[in-house]
This record gives sequence, structure tokens and C-alpha cells, in this order.
Amino acid sequence: MIEKEKIPELIDRYTNHDLTGEELKEFLELLKNDVALRAEVNLDRDLEEILRQQDLLDLRRKIIEASNDSASKGGAMRILLMAAGFLLVAAITVILYLVAGTRDHKSSEQQAAGRNSTLNRIKGTDTTHLLTEKMRNSIPRSDTVASQSNTERRKKDLLADNFKPFPAFESLVGTHVRSGSFLLMSPADSAHIIDQPFITFTWRSGTNTDLVLKIMNNHGTTVFESGPFTASKLEVPTIALNEGLFYFKFMHANQIIHFGKFFLNRKN
Repeated sequence: MIEKEKIPELIDRYTNHDLTGEELKEFLELLKNDVALRAEVNLDRDLEEILRQQDLLDLRRKIIEASNDSASKGGAMRILLMAAGFLLVAAITVILYLVAGTRDHKSSEQQAAGRNSTLNRIKGTDTTHLLTEKMRNSIPRSDTVASQSNTERRKKDLLADNFKPFPAFESLVGTHVRSGSFLLMSPADSAHIIDQPFITFTWRSGTNTDLVLKIMNNHGTTVFESGPFTASKLEVPTIALNEGLFYFKFMHANQIIHFGKFFLNRKN
């Protein structure tokens, strides 16, 4: 049974792919039945994505340069940056309040722990690089439009890169090392999973053996790994996965039983 005060820590470890074994199994079961918890995990993932985006770091560099250029004009840019920082903090506070409001069944101590967990991720971070689109348009730089266009282009390029096949894995798709003892029922080969909260794996096995499921992205990095299990069904949340091409393999005793792939898409 998961203790309520440990949920913020488990959310952090889950989005960082650090949960394994029984902890992962219990957390997935809780995530399956708790809509508010899924909202918190989604918020956590979105904040991580904001902090990772390289284009925002580029914008930060440009803002600092603009601030230095405008220092002789009375410090107007410095005032703009301070206002942007305050607006960002206010926006994050509103988001946290809305998410916390969906979890009426939790104690006030648990809600506070969840908010502290999220705020700790941005504590000590220079918030001037987290400007909104409206703030970007107010920056007195002649290259603003070109910068926005480049940002959109980079996002499209990154998304396209997520769907590129990984040659080393493509040759393994459809592999059945132990034929006859395992039959995958779902997902279908090269299935497109569109706006689904879970990917449902079902199969038939001729023997009652411990299995392990691993999911890898199209760069070969493991993004999900289950503990050993003997059931014939496993639901994997998609909330912590980006859009793109993924490969998966069922294993027993470090031997591949089945190797496949699927595509994860989200509607705009």
C-alpha cells in the first residue's frame, strides 16, 4: 500500500524512470484508478519539458544581450524581465492550485507536499528564460519573428526525429526466439496508439513463467521496464512518453521471447 506522503517522491521517480519492481507495480495500479494523480504526473512531465527545451535557453541568451544593450536607456528591459518572472511564478501557482483542487480526497498535508515537490524543480532556476509567447513579442528586437519561426521549425524537426526507425531494432521486429510458447494478442504489429492513457499488452503463454517487458525509444534508450510478472495482461501509462516510435520486447531469463514496435500519437 502506497503511503500518501510518498506520492510526490514517487511521481518524481516515475517521470525519471527510476521506479521498478513492486513500487512500479503499485504506482501503476494507483495511476490507473486515480484521474487526479494522472493530472499531477502530466503536469510534472510538462514542467520537465519546459526546463529541457533548448530554444528557451537560446531566448534567454538573447534577452540578456538585449538587456545589456538597453542598460543605457534607463533599464526598461530589466523592468520587463522582472515583470516576466513575477508573471511566470503567478502562472505556475494557478496551475498547482487547479491540480491540487482535483484531489479533494487527499489531506492538506499531501497537497502541500505535491506543490513543494513541483516547486523544488524550478527552485534556483533563472526564470527569465521561461517567458510566454506574449512576453516574447514585447521584446524590442528586430529578429523576434525570425526567432519564433526557427523555434517552431526546431519543434517540428524534433517531433519528426522521434519517428525515425532505429536500424538496430528494425531487424529484430517480429522476432520469436521461443516459438510456440508465447503469442502476443495486442497491440497489433506496428500499431498506432492515438490519445490513449494506456497501452494494453495482452498475450497467451504456454508456460507460467516470469516475464519482463521493456520499452525503448527510437534511439535505443529504455523508457519503461516492468518487474517480473506471470499475468497475461499489462497496461502501461502513456503519460510519461513523448510522441514517436517505440520498440518493446518480452523477456524471460534474459532471453527475448517477442520483439515488436508501436507508434504513439497525440492529437493537436
